[in-house]
Amino acid sequence: MKLSIAVILSMLSFACKDTRPIRQIELSKFKCDKSAKELSDQPVAISGYLVPPVVIFCKSGKCSVNLQLTEEQLEPSVTIDLVPGSGPNTMDMPPENFRKTDFAFRDAAGKGHRSNEQVVVTGIFDFTDAYETIPNGCRIRQVREIRPEGQFLAK
Repeated sequence: MKLSIAVILSMLSFACKDTRPIRQIELSKFKCDKSAKELSDQPVAISGYLVPPVVIFCKSGKCSVNLQLTEEQLEPSVTIDLVPGSGPNTMDMPPENFRKTDFAFRDAAGKGHRSNEQVVVTGIFDFTDAYETIPNGCRIRQVREIRPEGQFLAK
């Protein structure tokens, strides 16, 4: 019985895998405006630096951090929803009164990184006109993979 449940779950997982192509977004040319709405609910990959905001906002088990073009350049940026934890594609909760250099996160292989390392984040893009939750209106929710820049995307 346990084996048949495992087989069924495995088949469902395979059948439900998102096969849509991943759209590569060049952050230097990206504008979070109404034109970004066409990317909503699409799998995307964006390269940049994961940088914590001055105050990290967490809700429903996910925390918002910024994916920026450089460590210092605030715009353009996309908000990334990261889960605090110790596994792959997670972040450490920074200590109180943290500095940017205290921010640590892990890639898809579970290897630790800091905000001074360029990475590629893959996930589902979300756009909203409502600025009550995220200042710039553009985010990646359902992060699938964080990987160091230059490594190939997992299929």
